[in-house]
Amino acid sequence: MIHWQVKHLLSAWYEVIEALLNAGSQLLRRLQGDPAAASTPAVAQLQAAHCAMKSADDAIYAGLPPQVRQLTLPIDNLDSLSEPASALGTAMQQCWEQSGEADQVRLEVAQAAATRSCACLACCTFIGGGPAAGEGQGCKRCAGCRTVW
Repeated sequence: MIHWQVKHLLSAWYEVIEALLNAGSQLLRRLQGDPAAASTPAVAQLQAAHCAMKSADDAIYAGLPPQVRQLTLPIDNLDSLSEPASALGTAMQQCWEQSGEADQVRLEVAQAAATRSCACLACCTFIGGGPAAGEGQGCKRCAGCRTVW
């Protein structure tokens, strides 16, 4: 039982690292295609963090095919991957924040929240508030999820 859990954990760790590297590559390509964004310090930091992460990943898995990589992550090397992964994630977040995409996403979330009948984002009640949701009738909770107004 424990062997299966360790194998599953190693596979999940490998997939997370690969997803982080792929997301970093995609963000770099997109930002480098924009002349205004390509010359910013944040993009330079992202490129350095991505190169460091790729180097650390290649050093651990040197010469191993992808099918074997998922099952052979040495536990001793987790620290050598976690620091570059954290730096890459931080650099990606900073670039995303500075690119203006974050503002657009925040606006979309705010507009979606304004159209909801309930303050609870997990609630699926789209009845528009008011009497249909029980508002103003002495009820202080959403009719759908029972969240307090």
